[in-house]
Amino acid sequence: MVIGIIEDDNLLRKALDTSLKNQGYTTILAGSRKEAIKNIDRSVDLLIVDIGLPDGDGINLYQELQKNGRIPAIFLTAKDDEKRYVKSI
Repeated sequence: MVIGIIEDDNLLRKALDTSLKNQGYTTILAGSRKEAIKNIDRSVDLLIVDIGLPDGDGINLYQELQKNGRIPAIFLTAKDDEKRYVKSI
């Protein structure tokens, strides 16, 4: 299984990467919207997406990546905004 990690926090991105690789998963990393557009492809089975990216909105990015086919996602955020969570669904 290939998991795409889109997270701008370098420490968190590396921690997720290490943890998932230790469990036998393959990962593709991106620290920004621009990197995600470049690196994430159809081989990804699951996305872990930070909603607040430095160069764009993670929700909009996810919707854009869905154009290549449906990819399930887990969203991460440091914000406590219920309306924003619902929007992502």
